[in-house]
Amino acid sequence: RQVARAEDGDAADASDVKAVAKAGLATMAGFARRLRAGDAPRLGVDGGDKPSPWARASVRLKDGREVAIGRTNTEYATDAPSFGANARAATSCPHAKPRAQFVAAENARSRVGGDLSPLGVAPVLERYLKKDDAAGASLILRFSDERYSVAAGVADVPLGECAIPLPEANAAPPPAWVRLEGASPKPDGAVAEVFVCVRCSASSSEETASDPRPPPDAADADAWLAAAGVARCAAAT
Repeated sequence: RQVARAEDGDAADASDVKAVAKAGLATMAGFARRLRAGDAPRLGVDGGDKPSPWARASVRLKDGREVAIGRTNTEYATDAPSFGANARAATSCPHAKPRAQFVAAENARSRVGGDLSPLGVAPVLERYLKKDDAAGASLILRFSDERYSVAAGVADVPLGECAIPLPEANAAPPPAWVRLEGASPKPDGAVAEVFVCVRCSASSSEETASDPRPPPDAADADAWLAAAGVARCAAAT
């Protein structure tokens, strides 16, 4: 929530669109240059002043090495993304090829549903680590804004990141809002936060191939979302 586009001293705002209607040829040329550079509002799509965030997940081990897990889809034109919903992919992707899928890193996997998904249906990225490696490690979430310009194509602008210490195996700490470090504050001073529930399960090598645990029931899902102040609906993920 409260995710803002990265600060850019040359970035255009919505008032530039109105100015173009009254501008002469020189101003129009300047606006066109900014459009090609990706700095102007995205015209013809919803929420042109809002970011199109996505997140990359990894685990930082206690020795400083990072193990990749994968990336989420992109949620377009929103400052409160619900990854996996693809709520505006059809209307707000400026290049008409939305990144709509979770992508797992090498030696990780992406699957639909599971007990780590709020509603049992959203995509889940999974990665298995040795128990010794997981001790003292942290989950790293790096958020980027997917931007598009005619000249440069798709470019990902960093928005911020957060680090969440991994709990002990089979522990169940409550979900919580975590501040996104390095993120641009909103004009009203609000800061970007991500709602995170981190769980680690100890499994034997035979259990890593399949997970027989059922998805949570509706009451569990409601409780998970209620802690974030989100009402459950068919599109919520």
